[in-house]
Amino acid sequence: MSCSEPSFKKAIIVAVADVLRDDESNSITLPTSPPTPAQTTWTLLIYLTSPTTGCIGGETVFYPEHGHTKVTTNKSSSGVDQRIEPIVVGLETGLALLHRHGDQCLLHEGREVLEGEKWVIRSDLCVKRNSIVNGKAFT
Repeated sequence: MSCSEPSFKKAIIVAVADVLRDDESNSITLPTSPPTPAQTTWTLLIYLTSPTTGCIGGETVFYPEHGHTKVTTNKSSSGVDQRIEPIVVGLETGLALLHRHGDQCLLHEGREVLEGEKWVIRSDLCVKRNSIVNGKAFT
Protein backbone atom coordinates (compact mmCIF):
# COMPACT_ATOMS: atom_id res chain seq x y z
CA MET A 1 0.00 0.00 0.00
CA SER A 2 1.41 3.37 -0.96
CA CYS A 3 1.07 6.49 1.18
CA SER A 4 -1.33 8.05 -1.32
CA GLU A 5 -3.94 5.28 -1.00
CA PRO A 6 -6.90 5.82 1.36
CA SER A 7 -6.30 4.45 4.85
CA PHE A 8 -9.69 2.77 5.20
CA LYS A 9 -11.41 0.79 2.47
CA LYS A 10 -14.43 -0.02 4.61
CA ALA A 11 -15.43 -0.40 8.22
CA ILE A 12 -17.32 -3.11 10.06
CA ILE A 13 -19.06 -2.45 13.35
CA VAL A 14 -19.99 -5.40 15.54
CA ALA A 15 -22.28 -4.37 18.38
CA VAL A 16 -24.84 -7.08 18.86
CA ALA A 17 -24.12 -8.11 22.44
CA ASP A 18 -26.98 -7.81 24.87
CA VAL A 19 -25.67 -10.06 27.63
CA LEU A 20 -23.53 -8.51 30.36
CA ARG A 21 -20.57 -10.46 31.66
CA ASP A 22 -18.60 -9.92 34.82
CA ASP A 23 -15.19 -9.59 33.20
CA GLU A 24 -12.28 -7.78 34.82
CA SER A 25 -9.88 -8.53 31.95
CA ASN A 26 -10.65 -5.11 30.45
CA SER A 27 -9.86 -3.19 33.66
CA ILE A 28 -6.77 -1.01 33.46
CA THR A 29 -5.14 1.78 35.46
CA LEU A 30 -4.21 4.96 33.60
CA PRO A 31 -0.82 6.40 34.61
CA THR A 32 -2.19 9.71 35.93
CA SER A 33 -1.51 11.38 39.25
CA PRO A 34 -3.25 9.93 41.18
CA PRO A 35 -3.69 6.73 39.08
CA THR A 36 -7.11 6.48 37.42
CA PRO A 37 -8.95 3.13 37.31
CA ALA A 38 -10.43 2.70 33.83
CA GLN A 39 -12.18 0.15 31.67
CA THR A 40 -12.14 -0.43 27.92
CA THR A 41 -15.53 -0.14 26.23
CA TRP A 42 -14.78 -0.33 22.47
CA THR A 43 -11.89 -1.81 20.49
CA LEU A 44 -10.82 -0.62 17.05
CA LEU A 45 -8.73 -2.94 14.88
CA ILE A 46 -7.20 -1.78 11.60
CA TYR A 47 -5.91 -4.66 9.50
CA LEU A 48 -2.53 -4.05 7.86
CA THR A 49 -2.22 -7.47 6.20
CA SER A 50 -4.48 -9.77 4.22
CA PRO A 51 -4.28 -12.76 1.87
CA THR A 52 -3.00 -10.38 -0.83
CA THR A 53 -0.01 -9.58 1.40
CA GLY A 54 0.61 -13.26 2.18
CA CYS A 55 -1.37 -13.64 5.42
CA ILE A 56 -3.57 -16.73 5.34
CA GLY A 57 -5.92 -17.31 8.28
CA GLY A 58 -6.09 -14.95 11.26
CA GLU A 59 -9.74 -14.00 10.77
CA THR A 60 -11.54 -12.40 13.73
CA VAL A 61 -14.55 -14.49 14.73
CA PHE A 62 -17.44 -13.37 16.96
CA TYR A 63 -19.83 -15.82 18.63
CA PRO A 64 -23.13 -13.93 19.12
CA GLU A 65 -24.82 -16.60 21.24
CA HIS A 66 -24.89 -15.31 24.82
CA GLY A 67 -21.19 -14.48 24.75
CA HIS A 68 -19.99 -17.63 26.53
CA THR A 69 -19.84 -20.63 24.17
CA LYS A 70 -18.84 -21.19 20.56
CA VAL A 71 -21.83 -23.32 19.51
CA THR A 72 -25.44 -22.90 20.55
CA THR A 73 -28.96 -23.22 19.24
CA ASN A 74 -32.03 -21.02 19.40
CA LYS A 75 -35.64 -22.07 19.08
CA SER A 76 -37.35 -20.69 15.98
CA SER A 77 -41.00 -19.59 16.10
CA SER A 78 -41.92 -23.15 15.07
CA GLY A 79 -39.99 -24.57 18.05
CA VAL A 80 -37.17 -26.02 15.92
CA ASP A 81 -33.58 -25.58 17.14
CA GLN A 82 -31.52 -23.33 14.86
CA ARG A 83 -27.77 -22.93 15.15
CA ILE A 84 -26.49 -19.37 15.53
CA GLU A 85 -23.62 -18.98 13.09
CA PRO A 86 -20.49 -17.09 14.11
CA ILE A 87 -19.65 -13.74 12.52
CA VAL A 88 -16.37 -14.14 10.64
CA VAL A 89 -14.45 -11.00 9.67
CA GLY A 90 -11.86 -11.82 7.03
CA LEU A 91 -8.61 -9.90 6.76
CA GLU A 92 -8.53 -7.07 4.25
CA THR A 93 -5.75 -4.49 4.22
CA GLY A 94 -7.15 -1.16 5.42
CA LEU A 95 -10.30 -2.67 6.94
CA ALA A 96 -11.40 -1.08 10.24
CA LEU A 97 -13.28 -3.26 12.73
CA LEU A 98 -14.99 -1.59 15.70
CA HIS A 99 -16.53 -3.78 18.39
CA ARG A 100 -17.76 -3.60 21.98
CA HIS A 101 -15.29 -4.57 24.64
CA GLY A 102 -15.66 -5.13 28.32
CA ASP A 103 -18.99 -5.98 29.92
CA GLN A 104 -20.87 -6.09 26.61
CA CYS A 105 -18.15 -7.82 24.63
CA LEU A 106 -19.09 -10.76 22.44
CA LEU A 107 -17.00 -13.87 22.84
CA HIS A 108 -14.43 -13.56 20.06
CA GLU A 109 -11.07 -14.82 18.91
CA GLY A 110 -8.44 -14.42 16.25
CA ARG A 111 -8.13 -17.59 14.22
CA GLU A 112 -4.72 -19.17 13.81
CA VAL A 113 -2.49 -17.60 11.17
CA LEU A 114 -1.69 -20.44 8.79
CA GLU A 115 0.81 -18.63 6.59
CA GLY A 116 2.63 -15.30 6.63
CA GLU A 117 2.18 -12.68 9.37
CA LYS A 118 -0.88 -10.86 10.68
CA TRP A 119 -0.37 -7.18 11.50
CA VAL A 120 -3.04 -4.95 13.06
CA ILE A 121 -3.25 -1.62 14.79
CA ARG A 122 -5.39 -1.84 17.92
CA SER A 123 -6.81 1.05 19.89
CA ASP A 124 -9.23 1.00 22.82
CA LEU A 125 -11.70 3.56 24.12
CA CYS A 126 -11.25 3.78 27.89
CA VAL A 127 -13.55 5.40 30.46
CA LYS A 128 -13.18 5.85 34.21
CA ARG A 129 -14.20 2.59 35.87
CA ASN A 130 -16.56 4.24 38.36
CA SER A 131 -18.44 5.97 35.52
CA ILE A 132 -19.79 2.71 34.06
CA VAL A 133 -23.23 1.58 35.18
CA ASN A 134 -24.92 -1.44 33.58
CA GLY A 135 -22.43 -1.40 30.73
CA LYS A 136 -23.08 2.26 29.82
CA ALA A 137 -20.54 5.05 30.25
CA PHE A 138 -21.58 8.22 32.09
CA THR A 139 -19.65 11.47 32.46
